[in-house]
Amino acid sequence: MLEGVGSVSEANEQREQILQNIRVDATRQQAQMSLEKAERHRRLDLLMSRQQLETTAFQTQRALANEHSNRVLSSMFSKFSLIQKIIQGMG
Repeated sequence: MLEGVGSVSEANEQREQILQNIRVDATRQQAQMSLEKAERHRRLDLLMSRQQLETTAFQTQRALANEHSNRVLSSMFSKFSLIQKIIQGMG
């Protein structure tokens, strides 16, 4: 009769050990998934920051180009106006 009790006790210990191993594995997997999720978020944040910087740089370059174009057009308009006045004065 004592043999049966020992077997049941050993079986319970083995089951408890298996359950404990499953819990440990689940905890490790959860921790790994959390780390992977955090890494994905970090990469996404970096990507978004880089794209925002690139967008800002593009907008700055476009604004500078527009300003330069406006100065060139203004200068050309002034020169054409001066030429027109000279032509009118000659005629």
